[in-house]
Amino acid sequence: MSLSEASPGSSLSPGQILETLKRRISDLEGQLAKANGQSSDHRRLQDLGPDELALLSVGAAGEIIKASRAQAAEVRASAEEYVTQNRSAAKAALEEATANSQQMRADARDNAAEIMATVRDQSVAMVHKAQQEADAVRLQAQQAADKLSEEASVQLGQAVQTGEKTLASANEAGRKIINAARQMADSLRDETQSETRVMLQDLLELIEIQESSMGELLADSGALRDSIASVMEAVRESSERMAAQAARTEARVRSHIGTTTQMRSDLQRRLGTGMRNEAEASQSTRKAMVNETSIASDTGS
Repeated sequence: MSLSEASPGSSLSPGQILETLKRRISDLEGQLAKANGQSSDHRRLQDLGPDELALLSVGAAGEIIKASRAQAAEVRASAEEYVTQNRSAAKAALEEATANSQQMRADARDNAAEIMATVRDQSVAMVHKAQQEADAVRLQAQQAADKLSEEASVQLGQAVQTGEKTLASANEAGRKIINAARQMADSLRDETQSETRVMLQDLLELIEIQESSMGELLADSGALRDSIASVMEAVRESSERMAAQAARTEARVRSHIGTTTQMRSDLQRRLGTGMRNEAEASQSTRKAMVNETSIASDTGS
Protein backbone atom coordinates (compact mmCIF):
# COMPACT_ATOMS: atom_id res chain seq x y z
CA MET A 1 0.00 0.00 0.00
CA SER A 2 1.43 3.42 -0.98
CA LEU A 3 1.34 6.48 1.19
CA SER A 4 -0.98 8.28 -1.22
CA GLU A 5 -3.56 5.46 -1.01
CA ALA A 6 -3.88 5.56 2.80
CA SER A 7 -6.56 7.79 4.26
CA PRO A 8 -5.72 10.41 6.83
CA GLY A 9 -7.74 8.57 9.46
CA SER A 10 -6.13 5.15 8.96
CA SER A 11 -3.69 3.99 11.61
CA LEU A 12 -0.32 2.84 10.35
CA SER A 13 2.51 1.77 12.51
CA PRO A 14 5.95 3.30 12.10
CA GLY A 15 7.16 -0.02 10.73
CA GLN A 16 4.50 0.03 8.00
CA ILE A 17 5.33 3.61 7.09
CA LEU A 18 9.03 2.73 6.95
CA GLU A 19 8.30 -0.35 4.85
CA THR A 20 6.23 1.73 2.42
CA LEU A 21 9.03 4.27 2.10
CA LYS A 22 11.57 1.51 1.54
CA ARG A 23 9.47 0.04 -1.26
CA ARG A 24 9.18 3.44 -2.86
CA ILE A 25 12.92 3.97 -2.57
CA SER A 26 13.52 0.50 -4.05
CA ASP A 27 11.35 1.47 -7.02
CA LEU A 28 13.39 4.64 -7.46
CA GLU A 29 16.64 2.70 -7.27
CA GLY A 30 15.33 0.26 -9.88
CA GLN A 31 14.48 3.12 -12.21
CA LEU A 32 17.92 4.62 -11.62
CA ALA A 33 19.63 1.28 -12.33
CA LYS A 34 17.62 0.96 -15.55
CA ALA A 35 18.66 4.45 -16.62
CA ASN A 36 22.30 3.65 -15.82
CA GLY A 37 22.09 0.43 -17.84
CA GLN A 38 20.67 2.29 -20.81
CA SER A 39 23.33 5.00 -20.59
CA SER A 40 26.14 2.40 -20.58
CA ASP A 41 25.16 1.01 -23.99
CA HIS A 42 28.47 1.76 -25.76
CA ARG A 43 27.42 0.43 -29.13
CA ARG A 44 24.53 2.87 -29.35
CA LEU A 45 26.74 5.70 -28.14
CA GLN A 46 29.33 4.94 -30.83
CA ASP A 47 26.68 5.15 -33.55
CA LEU A 48 25.82 8.71 -32.48
CA GLY A 49 27.80 11.84 -33.21
CA PRO A 50 29.57 13.91 -30.55
CA ASP A 51 26.78 16.52 -30.36
CA GLU A 52 24.08 13.87 -30.12
CA LEU A 53 26.01 12.02 -27.41
CA ALA A 54 26.37 15.20 -25.39
CA LEU A 55 22.65 15.99 -25.69
CA LEU A 56 21.74 12.42 -24.80
CA SER A 57 23.94 12.38 -21.70
CA VAL A 58 22.62 15.74 -20.50
CA GLY A 59 19.03 14.67 -21.14
CA ALA A 60 19.50 11.36 -19.32
CA ALA A 61 21.07 13.07 -16.33
CA GLY A 62 18.27 15.64 -16.29
CA GLU A 63 15.58 12.95 -16.41
CA ILE A 64 17.22 11.02 -13.58
CA ILE A 65 17.51 14.10 -11.39
CA LYS A 66 13.99 15.19 -12.30
CA ALA A 67 12.58 11.76 -11.41
CA SER A 68 14.55 11.69 -8.18
CA ARG A 69 13.27 15.11 -7.19
CA ALA A 70 9.69 14.20 -8.08
CA GLN A 71 9.85 10.99 -6.09
CA ALA A 72 11.52 12.76 -3.17
CA ALA A 73 8.80 15.42 -3.21
CA GLU A 74 6.14 12.72 -3.24
CA VAL A 75 7.81 10.97 -0.33
CA ARG A 76 7.96 14.24 1.60
CA ALA A 77 4.30 14.98 0.91
CA SER A 78 3.25 11.50 2.02
CA ALA A 79 5.37 11.70 5.15
CA GLU A 80 3.98 15.12 6.06
CA GLU A 81 0.44 13.75 5.63
CA TYR A 82 1.02 11.25 8.41
CA VAL A 83 3.19 13.39 10.68
CA THR A 84 0.16 14.20 12.89
CA GLN A 85 -0.39 10.48 13.66
CA ASN A 86 3.12 9.51 14.50
CA ARG A 87 5.52 12.42 14.45
CA SER A 88 8.58 10.54 15.56
CA ALA A 89 8.13 7.67 13.06
CA ALA A 90 7.28 10.03 10.20
CA LYS A 91 10.24 12.24 11.05
CA ALA A 92 12.59 9.25 11.04
CA ALA A 93 11.12 8.01 7.74
CA LEU A 94 11.38 11.48 6.22
CA GLU A 95 15.00 11.78 7.25
CA GLU A 96 15.74 8.38 5.77
CA ALA A 97 13.91 9.27 2.55
CA THR A 98 15.77 12.57 2.36
CA ALA A 99 19.08 10.80 2.83
CA ASN A 100 18.18 8.28 0.13
CA SER A 101 17.06 11.08 -2.17
CA GLN A 102 20.35 12.90 -1.67
CA GLN A 103 22.21 9.68 -2.31
CA MET A 104 20.24 9.16 -5.51
CA ARG A 105 21.04 12.73 -6.57
CA ALA A 106 24.72 12.11 -5.92
CA ASP A 107 24.57 8.84 -7.86
CA ALA A 108 22.78 10.60 -10.71
CA ARG A 109 25.43 13.32 -10.81
CA ASP A 110 28.18 10.68 -10.78
CA ASN A 111 26.51 8.76 -13.59
CA ALA A 112 26.04 11.96 -15.58
CA ALA A 113 29.71 12.82 -15.07
CA GLU A 114 30.74 9.33 -16.22
CA ILE A 115 28.52 9.62 -19.29
CA MET A 116 29.95 13.05 -20.14
CA ALA A 117 33.51 11.74 -19.68
CA THR A 118 32.77 8.77 -21.94
CA VAL A 119 31.20 11.03 -24.56
CA ARG A 120 34.13 13.43 -24.38
CA ASP A 121 36.70 10.62 -24.75
CA GLN A 122 34.83 9.11 -27.68
CA SER A 123 34.47 12.52 -29.33
CA VAL A 124 38.20 13.19 -28.99
CA ALA A 125 39.00 9.74 -30.39
CA MET A 126 36.66 10.26 -33.35
CA VAL A 127 38.12 13.69 -34.12
CA HIS A 128 41.67 12.32 -33.85
CA LYS A 129 40.85 9.43 -36.18
CA ALA A 130 39.20 11.75 -38.71
CA GLN A 131 42.25 14.05 -38.58
CA GLN A 132 44.59 11.12 -39.20
CA GLU A 133 42.53 9.95 -42.17
CA ALA A 134 42.44 13.48 -43.59
CA ASP A 135 46.25 13.79 -43.19
CA ALA A 136 46.74 10.45 -44.97
CA VAL A 137 44.53 11.51 -47.87
CA ARG A 138 46.27 14.90 -48.04
CA LEU A 139 49.68 13.16 -48.18
CA GLN A 140 48.51 10.86 -50.97
CA ALA A 141 47.16 13.81 -52.93
CA GLN A 142 50.42 15.75 -52.51
CA GLN A 143 52.47 12.74 -53.62
CA ALA A 144 50.24 12.28 -56.69
CA ALA A 145 50.59 15.98 -57.55
CA ASP A 146 54.39 15.86 -57.16
CA LYS A 147 54.61 12.78 -59.36
CA LEU A 148 52.41 14.41 -61.99
CA SER A 149 54.57 17.56 -61.95
CA GLU A 150 57.74 15.50 -62.38
CA GLU A 151 56.26 13.57 -65.31
CA ALA A 152 55.07 16.80 -66.92
CA SER A 153 58.56 18.32 -66.52
CA VAL A 154 60.17 15.28 -68.15
CA GLN A 155 57.73 15.37 -71.05
CA LEU A 156 58.28 19.11 -71.43
CA GLY A 157 62.04 18.60 -71.64
CA GLN A 158 61.61 15.86 -74.21
CA ALA A 159 59.28 18.03 -76.28
CA VAL A 160 61.73 20.95 -76.18
CA GLN A 161 64.62 18.70 -77.21
CA THR A 162 62.56 17.28 -80.07
CA GLY A 163 61.63 20.80 -81.22
CA GLU A 164 65.26 21.92 -81.12
CA LYS A 165 66.37 18.88 -83.10
CA THR A 166 63.65 19.48 -85.67
CA LEU A 167 64.62 23.14 -85.96
CA ALA A 168 68.29 22.23 -86.40
CA SER A 169 67.38 19.72 -89.11
CA ALA A 170 65.26 22.31 -90.89
CA ASN A 171 68.08 24.88 -90.73
CA GLU A 172 70.56 22.36 -92.12
CA ALA A 173 68.21 21.43 -94.94
CA GLY A 174 67.68 25.13 -95.69
CA ARG A 175 71.41 25.75 -95.84
CA LYS A 176 71.83 22.82 -98.20
CA ILE A 177 69.08 24.11 -100.46
CA ILE A 178 70.56 27.62 -100.47
CA ASN A 179 74.02 26.27 -101.25
CA ALA A 180 72.59 24.14 -104.06
CA ALA A 181 70.75 27.17 -105.40
CA ARG A 182 73.90 29.25 -105.36
CA GLN A 183 75.86 26.55 -107.12
CA MET A 184 73.10 26.18 -109.67
CA ALA A 185 73.02 29.94 -110.25
CA ASP A 186 76.78 30.02 -110.79
CA SER A 187 76.64 27.18 -113.31
CA LEU A 188 73.80 28.80 -115.24
CA ARG A 189 75.21 32.33 -115.24
CA ASP A 190 76.49 32.01 -118.79
CA GLU A 191 73.11 31.08 -120.22
CA THR A 192 70.66 33.53 -121.70
CA GLN A 193 69.45 36.44 -119.64
CA SER A 194 65.83 35.38 -119.78
CA GLU A 195 66.53 31.85 -118.61
CA THR A 196 68.73 33.19 -115.83
CA ARG A 197 65.97 35.51 -114.63
CA VAL A 198 63.43 32.69 -114.68
CA MET A 199 65.69 30.37 -112.73
CA LEU A 200 66.65 33.08 -110.26
CA GLN A 201 62.99 33.86 -109.71
CA ASP A 202 62.31 30.17 -109.09
CA LEU A 203 65.22 30.03 -106.66
CA LEU A 204 63.96 33.10 -104.82
CA GLU A 205 60.50 31.57 -104.53
CA LEU A 206 62.08 28.37 -103.24
CA ILE A 207 64.03 30.34 -100.65
CA GLU A 208 60.89 32.23 -99.61
CA ILE A 209 59.01 28.95 -99.25
CA GLN A 210 61.85 27.57 -97.14
CA GLU A 211 61.92 30.69 -94.97
CA SER A 212 58.15 30.53 -94.59
CA SER A 213 58.39 26.87 -93.57
CA MET A 214 61.11 27.68 -91.06
CA GLY A 215 59.01 30.54 -89.66
CA GLU A 216 56.00 28.27 -89.30
CA LEU A 217 58.18 25.68 -87.61
CA LEU A 218 59.49 28.28 -85.17
CA ALA A 219 55.93 29.49 -84.49
CA ASP A 220 54.76 25.93 -83.90
CA SER A 221 57.68 25.31 -81.54
CA GLY A 222 56.87 28.50 -79.57
CA ALA A 223 53.18 27.60 -79.43
CA LEU A 224 54.12 24.16 -78.14
CA ARG A 225 56.27 25.69 -75.39
CA ASP A 226 53.44 28.08 -74.42
CA SER A 227 50.92 25.25 -74.36
CA ILE A 228 53.13 23.09 -72.17
CA ALA A 229 53.82 26.03 -69.84
CA SER A 230 50.08 26.71 -69.48
CA VAL A 231 49.47 23.05 -68.76
CA MET A 232 52.18 23.08 -66.09
CA GLU A 233 50.60 26.17 -64.49
CA ALA A 234 47.20 24.49 -64.55
CA VAL A 235 48.70 21.38 -62.94
CA ARG A 236 50.32 23.46 -60.19
CA GLU A 237 47.11 25.40 -59.45
CA SER A 238 45.07 22.20 -59.45
CA SER A 239 47.54 20.59 -57.03
CA GLU A 240 47.28 23.55 -54.63
CA ARG A 241 43.48 23.53 -54.76
CA MET A 242 43.43 19.79 -54.25
CA ALA A 243 45.73 19.99 -51.20
CA ALA A 244 43.61 22.79 -49.67
CA GLN A 245 40.38 20.90 -50.15
CA ALA A 246 41.89 17.69 -48.82
CA ALA A 247 42.55 19.49 -45.54
CA ARG A 248 38.82 20.13 -45.17
CA THR A 249 37.18 16.84 -46.03
CA GLU A 250 38.15 13.49 -47.35
CA ALA A 251 35.48 13.51 -50.04
CA ARG A 252 36.75 16.73 -51.59
CA VAL A 253 40.28 15.42 -51.60
CA ARG A 254 39.24 12.27 -53.42
CA SER A 255 37.38 14.44 -55.93
CA HIS A 256 40.55 16.49 -56.51
CA ILE A 257 42.54 13.31 -56.98
CA GLY A 258 40.12 12.32 -59.71
CA THR A 259 40.42 15.78 -61.27
CA THR A 260 44.22 15.59 -61.16
CA THR A 261 44.15 12.16 -62.77
CA GLN A 262 41.92 13.51 -65.55
CA MET A 263 44.26 16.46 -66.03
CA ARG A 264 47.16 14.04 -66.22
CA SER A 265 45.43 12.12 -69.00
CA ASP A 266 44.65 15.37 -70.80
CA LEU A 267 48.28 16.49 -70.47
CA GLN A 268 49.60 13.21 -71.83
CA ARG A 269 47.10 13.31 -74.67
CA ARG A 270 47.95 16.92 -75.51
CA LEU A 271 51.69 16.25 -75.35
CA GLY A 272 51.27 13.16 -77.53
CA THR A 273 49.16 15.11 -80.04
CA GLY A 274 51.66 18.01 -80.12
CA MET A 275 54.60 15.68 -80.69
CA ARG A 276 52.74 13.84 -83.47
CA ASN A 277 51.81 17.13 -85.15
CA GLU A 278 55.42 18.31 -84.90
CA ALA A 279 56.70 15.05 -86.41
CA GLU A 280 54.16 15.26 -89.23
CA ALA A 281 55.11 18.90 -89.93
CA SER A 282 58.82 17.99 -89.96
CA GLN A 283 58.18 15.07 -92.29
CA SER A 284 56.11 17.26 -94.63
CA THR A 285 58.86 19.90 -94.66
CA ARG A 286 61.51 17.31 -95.52
CA LYS A 287 59.35 15.92 -98.33
CA ALA A 288 58.81 19.43 -99.74
CA MET A 289 62.54 20.14 -99.58
CA VAL A 290 63.38 16.88 -101.36
CA ASN A 291 60.79 17.57 -104.05
CA GLU A 292 62.02 21.12 -104.58
CA THR A 293 65.63 19.93 -104.75
CA SER A 294 64.69 17.29 -107.30
CA ILE A 295 62.81 19.84 -109.40
CA ALA A 296 65.76 22.24 -109.26
CA SER A 297 68.16 19.46 -110.28
CA ASP A 298 65.93 18.47 -113.20
CA THR A 299 65.74 22.10 -114.32
CA GLY A 300 69.53 22.48 -114.15
CA SER A 301 70.13 19.34 -116.14
